[in-house]
Amino acid sequence: MVMMGLAVTLLTLAAGTAPSEQDVLAYGKRLNVNRIDSHLGSERYPAWLGRTLGPDAKITWSSDDCGEGGGGYEDVPLCITAEAQLRPRGRVILSVAVGSVKAGLRGNSAFFFGMIEGLGPSELIGPADLPILASKVREAQDRRAELSQRPDLPPDDEAWIRQIQRMPASRLVPGLSGDTAFGDWIATRAGPRAKVEWFVQGCGPRGHHGGPPVDLTGDKDEWAFVDVEVEDPEFKVLTWVRVGTCRKGMWGKAVPSKAQLYDKQPGHAHIENVPLDVLEAKLREIRARH
Repeated sequence: MVMMGLAVTLLTLAAGTAPSEQDVLAYGKRLNVNRIDSHLGSERYPAWLGRTLGPDAKITWSSDDCGEGGGGYEDVPLCITAEAQLRPRGRVILSVAVGSVKAGLRGNSAFFFGMIEGLGPSELIGPADLPILASKVREAQDRRAELSQRPDLPPDDEAWIRQIQRMPASRLVPGLSGDTAFGDWIATRAGPRAKVEWFVQGCGPRGHHGGPPVDLTGDKDEWAFVDVEVEDPEFKVLTWVRVGTCRKGMWGKAVPSKAQLYDKQPGHAHIENVPLDVLEAKLREIRARH
């Protein structure tokens, strides 16, 4: 469908004003990989990818509009996408932006999107991950081998939430000591006026919070998170803790995120991501303005 979308986009433009799909593929395969990431060595992109993923990886290449669409009326980007089937299972998908429909194939090439699938929970690949891609794939393979020994379990939202609420906050908040439960730590920072709500995210629509559908058929899995949302007249806080996977339940070390803090006060309204160990100071600053 993505390839068809690009073809439609190109056909809607005047002849000769946009590179063909063959041009995009040829250009992308000629790229020196250090033009995508300056930390990588000097070799052609396909050679680097094949060496990084190993000789058993079967790589197919396509050109697309980076999933952006535009209906031919906008200057949408152009990507070359590599999908590598690993043995005995799993796949790696990498998209690199190499130009745009109107500007053509020129300017800086840039990593656009990446994903590891079919090896336990889907794992995003970020721009900084390219130099360590081989180790990320090995880590996903090791994780899949461990998780495959565990039975599939139905999601248990209430049990996951209780576990995180009871967990010592010192395990989730850097620099914190003592045995205060994370749920109590959140409640203290929320204050008496705030509404505090806990819910599960990542495993599809859950209660009234919704969420995108999640495909857990076959060997597919996704990370599961316990979220907590604090709603106060002056601010809103959302933070989440990775607790395990949708199919296997609670597993591994709980991994907290930063807190997404929305300052609601007029003249100060903005959203920022705040480490948990400085969240209290940020909230105190907001309250002091009132």
